[in-house]
Amino acid sequence: MVRILILIIFAAIVFALAYTLFKAIPMKKKMTILVGAVTAAAIGLIMQNYMPFYMSLLAIVAISLMASLIYMKQLEKAQLEKVKQSEERRAARQKFLSRQSKVNLVKDDNQDLAKASGMDSMNPKRRES
Repeated sequence: MVRILILIIFAAIVFALAYTLFKAIPMKKKMTILVGAVTAAAIGLIMQNYMPFYMSLLAIVAISLMASLIYMKQLEKAQLEKVKQSEERRAARQKFLSRQSKVNLVKDDNQDLAKASGMDSMNPKRRES
């Protein structure tokens, strides 16, 4: 009973410290790590009463592994989202640049046609006699 009380006190302290000290890390990731650690400790504590030491140690390792896999899946999702957003931005930029180049080509063609007709096509230094 005292072990469980110490575990609860320890978990409360860890949660409070993580909430206040690690502001840069998103809450979802923080809680994944902390809940995994506290769950592993609690299951190890409960298993110590009924099973040998190595079994509770294996359970702690297994739960820690599950928590780390969940954490890595969250990181992977975030990275895929960033890649998707960067691809969308790149495609939008390419689309914008292709429109700009088409507009510039049309302007250049119009300017060449305007110079080709009328008095602008002649040399301005040339004098008529």
